[in-house]
Formats: sequence, C-alpha cells, structure tokens
Amino acid sequence: MSRATQEVAVTMPSRSRMAEQVIVKENLWNQQRIDTVKATLDAIGGGFQFMPIIADDAVHDAAFAEHVGKAFAPGAIELINWRAGAQTLTENGGPLFSARMRAVSVRGGLAAIGGSGRRAGTMTG
Repeated sequence: MSRATQEVAVTMPSRSRMAEQVIVKENLWNQQRIDTVKATLDAIGGGFQFMPIIADDAVHDAAFAEHVGKAFAPGAIELINWRAGAQTLTENGGPLFSARMRAVSVRGGLAAIGGSGRRAGTMTG
C-alpha cells in the first residue's frame, strides 16, 4: 500500500467525520501482499473499510479469494477480468467468475464486485 494511500486512509475519516464511508482498496495477488497490506491496515488503525482487489492476470484459483476473505473478512472483493487486448470478455468469465468462485462467495458471505479491464489498466464496464 502506497504512502499516499496510508495518509488518505488516516486523514480523510477524521476530517470528514465519515469514517465508515471511506473505503480503502488494494490489489492482492500472493501471501506477501496479504501480509504487507494487513500490517499497513493494522498500523493505520480503524476508521475505514477495506476492499481487496483480485485480478485474473495474477490469481487463477478461487481458493485465493477464500484465503483473502479469511485474512480480512471484507464485505466485498473487487474482481477484475482482464481482457488481455480482446474486445469482449472471455466466453466463460475466466477463473474469478467461475462456479467455484460463486461458491466461495456464498460460503464466505462476500459480495463480488466485477469489472473488466484492458491490459493497459483502463477500467471499463
């Protein structure tokens, strides 16, 4: 998590008195990222909600989302389906929009907020 993100997460809630409405989001793709983000969030303290972001260019298994859910207990996880240059989404939705992922979501009580992107990072739809 960048220093700027840390500072926003700390100062915005106290200035605006909208602590529970501030959402901090960060990309997660392995255990090291989970540990780093968890340590940063613990150091910041409370006053905000955390929403992990998981993208299918780095995460290929629904079990990782389940692990993230246990590590952070978020109300929602943002899932990104990278198009990798294609004009349309994959025919089957990719690994993060599979039946297994839906089962993980139901078991963990998570809302999956989906998105798609192009490799350059522009978010669409």
